[in-house]
Amino acid sequence: MNIKILAIVVFLCSLPAISWSAGDFLARPLSTHEKVAQLLSLSTPDEQRISICFNYGCQQRQTIQFTNEDIEHIKVIFAQSEAGRISERQAIADAIAYMESISGQQSPVHNDRARNFNDKGSGRMDCIDSAVNTTNYLRFISRLRLLKKHKLIQPVYRSPFMMGQHWSARIKELSSGKTFAVDSWVSDNGQRPLIQKVSNWKTRDSEGIENYSNQSYRNKSYLNKL
Repeated sequence: MNIKILAIVVFLCSLPAISWSAGDFLARPLSTHEKVAQLLSLSTPDEQRISICFNYGCQQRQTIQFTNEDIEHIKVIFAQSEAGRISERQAIADAIAYMESISGQQSPVHNDRARNFNDKGSGRMDCIDSAVNTTNYLRFISRLRLLKKHKLIQPVYRSPFMMGQHWSARIKELSSGKTFAVDSWVSDNGQRPLIQKVSNWKTRDSEGIENYSNQSYRNKSYLNKL
């Protein structure tokens, strides 16, 4: 990877935390928090379309169109899951993997690889791209009224040191109030995101990771039968 690009990525994902408030965008440079908030405010999904971003720091944007068949696939993923909290989180992981794959068919994000070190060419995504896109996938799922045990809340970041800030989408379990990171940055395009309790995710602790097989959604037998 070009050294200059890598340096920019490290900078974007390593800025010290400031307040979440959007503030006055024109008065001063945006903090990372404000940048994520602004990007999400500009990309509300509608009934069949979603806006995704890529090329680190959401430098480029593209609209993705989901067909009626795509939407039925997403519904089947949730219909096939059991009526529990863990199974719903697995359905979330499967649905996001499927939606990422559709996005990869319509945009260069099929080039995105886990983390940043193996990214090549247009379509690569850093943690900001991944957090914004995964939040928008979850918004789309929520619009379909498929979330019964969870709700989407604002993205979460971790910064145990002054360097190394990292962002992820986040959901809240309704019955317990526990929150979970839905982190797609650690997976290739079209693979299931990591889902982990935020309390463990923030400390980079491996405990609490819900270990879904990290394979492409295409290997799910019920999707192959559609």
